[in-house]
Amino acid sequence: MAYEQMPPDTNEAPKIVGNILTLGELVWIAGFTGVGVGLSVLLYSFVKYPAFILTAIFAIPGIMFAKLKIKGLPLFTYLVRSYRLKHSVTKHPKESPREEVEFVASSERR
Repeated sequence: MAYEQMPPDTNEAPKIVGNILTLGELVWIAGFTGVGVGLSVLLYSFVKYPAFILTAIFAIPGIMFAKLKIKGLPLFTYLVRSYRLKHSVTKHPKESPREEVEFVASSERR
């Protein structure tokens, strides 16, 4: 019996961080968390509060954009496509009233 080697499944992105996150997911989470950390550092001199609160406020949407899938699409892709679909529908202008044209049969030529 002959065995055939199956090609690797290329539909899924490879998981590179602890076999949990893809590169795109890592970028989403690190980006939002980095913004939270940056704002925490900038605002710490003005307002004294635990920095992890602002970091968590920004990290939660990052995790949502990275991991949440709606109808099989990542959240960002779903939002972009729904926005484009909503704004791509063009409304037809109301039809202008038609002018009535009167045809007169005459033998005269101008």
